Formats: sequence, structure tokens, C-alpha cells
Amino acid sequence: MIRARPHHVSDIMNILRHPNIIKRGFYRPNWLRKNMDNHEVWILVNKNEEIFGIIIGIREPPVRIKKLVIRPDVQHMRLGTRMVKEFIRDYEATAPILPNTLPFWEKLGFKIVRQTMSLKGNPLFEVRKFNDNSQLDEFCR
Repeated sequence: MIRARPHHVSDIMNILRHPNIIKRGFYRPNWLRKNMDNHEVWILVNKNEEIFGIIIGIREPPVRIKKLVIRPDVQHMRLGTRMVKEFIRDYEATAPILPNTLPFWEKLGFKIVRQTMSLKGNPLFEVRKFNDNSQLDEFCR
């Protein structure tokens, strides 16, 4: 996994615009370039720099995952698992997720800490992965 660079923007946008990924164009090229400067956009590439996955977030503790996208033709190959594990390392991490993705996040040790609604009124879960169970116990008090 590497930090995305400006020359990756068009390939990233092609993946984000796939009809099965994002229904409306939230991510724009200028937004991506700005966040690349903050080192918030990471990509999983092969040796030919073909992009398989994108993770957008903050990699400093506490880690925050804003978006995880795996190219549709390579889904179910554990690439998302690999990216999340590498991205969060051993830190506590949080992510807003859609309910249908909860089983994926639970397999990685994330727990629901809050349920909210998106701006469009769709349910969202806030999930968090704690370093150890004592942190989880403390959070739940």
C-alpha cells in the first residue's frame, strides 16, 4: 500500500465513479489532490501500479477510516482486509459504515459504538476497533 500521488487521480476517479461504488460524485479530483497533500489517500497497487483498492482516512492515532473502496472485479479476495490491517496497524481506529458492510468490519475486530443517519436519511454505524478489551470496557461504561 502506498500514498496516492497526483498522477493517480484519474485512475482513482475511474474506480470511485463505478456505478457499484458511489451513486453520486461526492469525491472530486480537486478534493483528492488536496487530501493527497495531507497524506490521507492510500492505494493498493500491483507492480504495474494498477490500482486495486483505495482507503481514505487519517493514519495518525486515533486512526480514522473515511472510505474503503475495492475495485469490483477484485472484491472477495481479502484485499480490503489487508488494506485495513495495514492502515490501522496497532492503533485504535474508527470508521462510519453502511449496515450491509458490518460483517466485514466485525471480522476485523470492530464493534458498533453508535448508530446515526446519513444526510440522505440512511442508517450508518460508527464502528471502532480498540487496542485491547480494557479500552472497550472503559468505553462502554
